[in-house]
Amino acid sequence: MVLRLPHPRRSATLLATLATAAAVAAAQVPEPPPEAAYWERPVWPAALPAVVEPAPRADDRGYDVLHYDLDLRLDPTAGSVAGSVELTLAFPAGRPPDTLVVDLDEPLAVDAVGWDQSPTTLARAGEELRIAAPAGAAAGAVVRIDYHGHPQRHGAYSAGMLFRVQGDSPQVPIGPTVLTMSEPWSAHAWWPCKDHPADKATVRLALTVPDSLTAVSNGRLVADEPAEPGWRRTVWETGYPTSTYLVAVLVAGYAAWEESCDLAGGPLPLTFHVFPRHEAAARFDLAPTCDMLGFLEDLVGPYPFADERYGQVEFKWGGAMEHQTCTSLGSVVLRGDGRFRNLVLHEMAHHWFGDLVTPADWPDIWLNEGFATYCEALWLEHEEGPAGLRRRMASIGPGQHPSLFEGEGLLADPEPVLPNLLVYHKGAWVLHMLRGALGDDAFRAFLRDWVGSPQRAYAHATTADLVRVAGEHAAFDAAAFLDPGCTPTPSPTCRGRPAPSRPPTAARA
Repeated sequence: MVLRLPHPRRSATLLATLATAAAVAAAQVPEPPPEAAYWERPVWPAALPAVVEPAPRADDRGYDVLHYDLDLRLDPTAGSVAGSVELTLAFPAGRPPDTLVVDLDEPLAVDAVGWDQSPTTLARAGEELRIAAPAGAAAGAVVRIDYHGHPQRHGAYSAGMLFRVQGDSPQVPIGPTVLTMSEPWSAHAWWPCKDHPADKATVRLALTVPDSLTAVSNGRLVADEPAEPGWRRTVWETGYPTSTYLVAVLVAGYAAWEESCDLAGGPLPLTFHVFPRHEAAARFDLAPTCDMLGFLEDLVGPYPFADERYGQVEFKWGGAMEHQTCTSLGSVVLRGDGRFRNLVLHEMAHHWFGDLVTPADWPDIWLNEGFATYCEALWLEHEEGPAGLRRRMASIGPGQHPSLFEGEGLLADPEPVLPNLLVYHKGAWVLHMLRGALGDDAFRAFLRDWVGSPQRAYAHATTADLVRVAGEHAAFDAAAFLDPGCTPTPSPTCRGRPAPSRPPTAARA
């Protein structure tokens, strides 16, 4: 056994961690309802407290990342990562900033930094690498960072890159597994990057792991071959712009199968990787995958990553995550009884709302979660009729928020960003009110415009963008309708479609 001590910056949380775990176990807190807002990234009591690090800087830092090339060796026994990341950069000003700022968590050691294959100097300040630009540098560059270390738990979900076992406890191990959970800003807890959602880049990941395990990531599988004895090298690549928090590494001894889903644009490969003991349950729970994709295509437009795949991968986590083309589903939600199929739909919907159109910054996270949560309700309406929609909206409105969101915070600038039920529930209610105001046909046109416009597709958007786009489809003042719903006021009461001259507001739910 390898004993890995926590980094000194986090050691102060160790006693609190143990105390919290004991308290949770003693309390026997009941399991929350099978709803994405609770299970996507768990907000119910956790055994490990979050480690609170500030968000990386939000300015553009004077460069755009065009492509990441990761070549990593993962050792589950040692709990370590080692390798290199090459960042292909463009400099909008025509020259690089004097200091290139890249994010990397403190416990990870940097071995070397190169700028267009020439060594350069590095300084470290907290979670930032400050790389000196060489004199006379061009309008673009490839910067390579070699690094190694033991990733530590990080961020709102005390995650990042985790080395775990498949079993339910260390006393009953069933094979090693590695997972990443990087939202909101914990990608740099395991690889050097510009960890901000607005800077999207294509990604190639070469993963060397023990040959008894399978490594899964984003995009297409482009290589899978033996490395040195006992190890295997697998390469995944995505040609679609991807935010850092959506990059995934998932490693285990998986059972795997493939299917084909006939969509409007042609057949889409579906891939499934689950722990062998959960295969039967997963096959049942995930059986509606193709039907759900067809429903979402009919609702909002073509699946946005059709040249690659839609993958679903089990990971040892208490929820789920919409990793681009590689949705990750926690072991706890694969029950074999279909109760979490709404969560399957929620993560799928994120591929339009979050992966295709990404928040320009974290205060706009409701643009991800509100849309995906409302898509759950629309799926129930599709499956069960209006009663299914009414039941879900009542559950996430007065059923869980008796004061109808009053005093729960600012939707378009929540505190905290995550976990926060407000961005799921009130976000969905604001969209439900907008649908009631626009009417079904105009609301569908609004959805398709939101994800289909070249200004936003494979790029990013803000709440102000949403208000503007809604106004283009409304016969009333959409700003007057939507702005109150994004404030800490009570949330809306559905009053039906407004007259063009006097719209209701989304302030009351």
